[in-house]
Amino acid sequence: MNYRLIAAAVILALYAGLGVALLVCSAVGNWPETQWAHALTVFSAFGAMATAAASVLLGIEVQQTNVTEAQNSLKVASVELGALRETHRIALAAAGGTVAAAASTAPADQRLDAVRSILTGATPTEPTD
Repeated sequence: MNYRLIAAAVILALYAGLGVALLVCSAVGNWPETQWAHALTVFSAFGAMATAAASVLLGIEVQQTNVTEAQNSLKVASVELGALRETHRIALAAAGGTVAAAASTAPADQRLDAVRSILTGATPTEPTD
């Protein structure tokens, strides 16, 4: 159970109740000006807390969607990375020792070219120093 959501909902409900109470008092009661000043100060303070509570409620909802999307993207990327690593390992093993050794010490773009040429069936070229 998420207590932040419950607390935010309670604060918003209290703010709404305080607003209704002030409306009823203004219609029924005959308060002096100082009492109204105190009541409006309390209402303003509750307004600040209610704004924070509403932002918590809305923020959690928005961020939960973002977190779910990020977790799904991470799972897909992990699977793709695993498949790419396995393909790279198989391609280098199939190419033989000299090309694999040269490709493992070559810059990244040359290694990628070596793997591409192996996967397409072309004869890989040895990188030049």
